[in-house]
Amino acid sequence: MKVTFVGELNIDIIAKKLLEVTESTIQRLEKEHGVKINGTKIHEADFSVKFDVEGMDEPQMLTVNHHGMAEPFQWIVDMDENTEINNQEKSMFDEYTVKKYQGVEHEFKEVKSEYKKKDLTKESSEEFGDMSKVVYQHKDGFKVVQVFQNKKLIQEYKLIPKKEQA
Repeated sequence: MKVTFVGELNIDIIAKKLLEVTESTIQRLEKEHGVKINGTKIHEADFSVKFDVEGMDEPQMLTVNHHGMAEPFQWIVDMDENTEINNQEKSMFDEYTVKKYQGVEHEFKEVKSEYKKKDLTKESSEEFGDMSKVVYQHKDGFKVVQVFQNKKLIQEYKLIPKKEQA
């Protein structure tokens, strides 16, 4: 279950409302589906914190600048590992996102096929821009999917059929 809180919030109201929403959901699920729910855990929470900066009319979201682009300043606090990291010194955006923002078309690395062409029979293909996906039937009974960018193989995986249930 995902719960999104919007507007100006305070921790006490969030905790109270989260408990209300969770309890009503548990009651509904137990009644409608005849299941017993023994508890819940908050797995992950995202909060947007805005700062009242003197001289500004509206509360402000802090940003940092990396690769010529502003990104929201963020902390990741891992309660299980008892660690904290932030993006003040190093961007948390991946290479693909940075390149896309900078207007550079991302080129994926070419990979080598694990399969011999003679063992594959083409079943279908799709094209989208400079990308294409081809599905093959392998002679040993499974499917092979190959993804190409500018006619270069950039991804390959096999699909194994589910075993028949008796």
